[in-house]
This record gives sequence, C-alpha cells and structure tokens, in this order.
Amino acid sequence: MIASFSLGACGEKSAMTPVLDTVTEQEPISEYAKEEDDTSDYDETARRIARNQAHTLDPDNLPRDIVRMAGLCDALNMACVEQRSPYGIKDSDLIWHSVHVYVCGNEDKDMGFEIVGDRIYVKPETVNSIIYAMFGELEDIPDLPEEDAGTEDGHGSPIGISNDLNYSFTLGDRGTSSCEIRNVMEFTDGSLELEEALVDSETGEEIVDFVYTMRINTRNTMTSALFGYEITGARPADKVTSDKMNGMPFLLPVVQLYGYDSYDSEDVRYNEVQEILYFCAYADNVPGMDELNARISHEIMEYANAPLDEQSWLSIISYPLTTENYVQFAVTYATYPADTGDPEIRCYNYDKKKRRAMDHNDALILCGMNDHEMTEKVVGLWRKMGGDPNDDISYRGFIVRADDSVDVFFKAGSTLIAYNSVKDELRYAARDEELIPGDETDNIKPELTHGRKGQMN
Repeated sequence: MIASFSLGACGEKSAMTPVLDTVTEQEPISEYAKEEDDTSDYDETARRIARNQAHTLDPDNLPRDIVRMAGLCDALNMACVEQRSPYGIKDSDLIWHSVHVYVCGNEDKDMGFEIVGDRIYVKPETVNSIIYAMFGELEDIPDLPEEDAGTEDGHGSPIGISNDLNYSFTLGDRGTSSCEIRNVMEFTDGSLELEEALVDSETGEEIVDFVYTMRINTRNTMTSALFGYEITGARPADKVTSDKMNGMPFLLPVVQLYGYDSYDSEDVRYNEVQEILYFCAYADNVPGMDELNARISHEIMEYANAPLDEQSWLSIISYPLTTENYVQFAVTYATYPADTGDPEIRCYNYDKKKRRAMDHNDALILCGMNDHEMTEKVVGLWRKMGGDPNDDISYRGFIVRADDSVDVFFKAGSTLIAYNSVKDELRYAARDEELIPGDETDNIKPELTHGRKGQMN
C-alpha cells in the first residue's frame, strides 16, 4: 500500500525545515470538522467561542516548535493507516508503532538519535517525551507489545532494549507517501488545531486527513523541552477519512495496464486496456467486502490472466461511482478481435448504510418493480427500439447513478443495453463513449484513461 511504512532498509527521507512565524486571518480549519465533530472530547460551544479569538497560521511559514509537532502528526497519520486504527490512548500497538514510525522518519539532530547498522537507538527519556507529546492524555507509558519487544538490541524485533537500556528500533522507509500541512489554527489560550494530510507523493491523492488538537506542554515546562505541545485528540478532516477509519470500503486499482505504454501503435496490443479494481478497507472482516472481491477475482481477474495469443488484446474498462450511499463500479470486458458483439459487463455494489454487498434484488427494490415486471418492461422497450423479439434478454448488473436513478444492464442477444429507472427508457449502453458519464465517476489516481491516451482530463 502507498502509505505503508516499510520497517526494513532505510531509504531517502526529507527533513522538515524550521521557518519563521507568520499570522494571517483565515477561515476555520475544516467545514467537515466543524460540522461533524462527533469524536471531539471538548465542548463544541467553547471551541466556537475560542475560534472567534483565534488566528490561522500560514502552513508554509510555521515556527519551529509547530513544525516539530507536525512531524508527530505525520507519523500518527501513517501509523493510523498501517494499524487501521483511529487515534487513541488505549491501543498500545498504535502507540508504539507511532513512535517507531516517527523515530525512523526523523532527521532532527536535536533528538539525539544514533544509527548503528540497521537499527536506531534512542534514550528512554526521549522516547517518553515523544510518547507524551503524541498522546497527551496518556497517564503512563504502556509496555512494549510482546510480539515487538526484544532484548540485547532486539535480535531482529522491531523494537528492543539495548544492553545500555536505550530503546532500539529497526530502520524503515516510508515509501511513496508525504505529508501536507493544510491548516493551523492558534487559539488565545495557546492551544492549536493542526490539519495534516497523508498523500501519495507521486499522484497527490489524499490517503487520510486529520485535524489534531494540541495544548501547551503540561509535563515539561522548561525551555529546553523537546516539544512545546501535547496532542490531545484527533478527528477526520473530511468524510473520506471518516469513512475509511470507520471501516467503510473504498475502491483501489490493483491492475492498470495500457497497451500504449508497452507497444508500438502498429501493434494490435497497443489497444490493450486492463483496469481492475478491488474493494479495500481500513478494518478487518468488513461484511460483504470479501464476497465482492471473490466475485471480482473469479469473474474479472481470472479472465485477465487467461492465456492470450499475440494477435489478440483485452479490453477491461472500469467505471467506479461512489455516492453518499453506495460504493460501486461497473466493468466491461472483451477479447478482440475474437469478440464481435458488445462487451460483457459485471457490476459490484456495496451499500454503505446497510454495510453489505448488493445483488439483483436490490436493483428491483430501487426500481420499485418485481422480477417479472422488470423483464416485461425491458422486453417491451427492446421491441419498440426495433430489437429482435426472439433475442434472449438476460440481467447483468446495475449501477446507482449520481442522480439516484438506477441503470440496470442487460444483454439482448449480443447487444448491451441499459434501462434507466427514472427516464423509463432503454439505451444502447455500448454505443456511448462512456458507459457512465465521466463527470459522475470517481476521480481515481492514477487516472483510469479507458485506453484513450491523451484524451482524459
């Protein structure tokens, strides 16, 4: 995964550079955070009063002590993704993993870290300062998780205790993620709200985005304290992050191949397209998700992996459409030049509110019909369009459109057609440039081009 922190060899890292303080007047941090602050542990009314007497700092021009806190938030973002767990003080695995990520990704010489071989050594008092700055409400340092802990430099364990009683951590590389400080608000009592996102450094795609609340350091008030603040809470800054941390499935490309990247334009395989998505979640045992992914593996992935001669090419085109209520995508597939009719189609739908996979019965309910009524409707419309009355008409799947209408897909003989529940009409689905209009589909990164090189936005 892009956000993974690989606890192996240490790769190239970028240090945060201290800059000067600038104060500007701006809007509050996040409309989502402001309106849907269900996870905050402080009174909303008091926060709004405080906000009226607050300044928003320039994210690109922050004082050193806030930049250092941003480094902690970055590590927490990565740890929450890696552990698939929200911020909190009760999960010792999250606490120690957050420290591990921070230590491995930090180049601040003032921390006094020492690298020897493939491990990094940190004094106990420094580790304590890091933990209490990350988890300000924590009363005591938790024990190391048994599966991580080791003695005598760890003997390969992720975290160990060295012979001189220092902590030792295996080195690691953060992969292709980076941090993005989006807003910092300073209140009159000295507390802060810092919004920081974890993004894919290659595509700019947001992985998670959290607002971290901080108070002035209460444990060490000396001017030499490593951290000037303590993080006391975190909440999602947008609905995308909220859904992820609540275990809501999302779509992720697992295969994305285009012939124009590998073949000359004269080669028939120049036209090859393979866009295969799977449902993913930051949680285990999400109801219905494994069922959908098993279908994708059997119906699409096995199709893509079947042997193919050099004169043939695949067209596997995906159309993801996530709405307030559904995570879903349709995929058309065909092998050319052997297939002479319209491509086949499969649809995969997840109900976010009911937390389950959807099937043919859901399409009927959404359209307000039973199976017989739906069949009679489609057959009648097909005949009005001049379709062969002897064609076998069979159901293939459905997609809930952005306007809440439902496109139900059928094969009429070798022709792909779609019935729309609101327009009450049938269309030739494969004759449109897009099975689903591009302005309705998800903005997935890397972009799904559908094989049209240079023609996508």
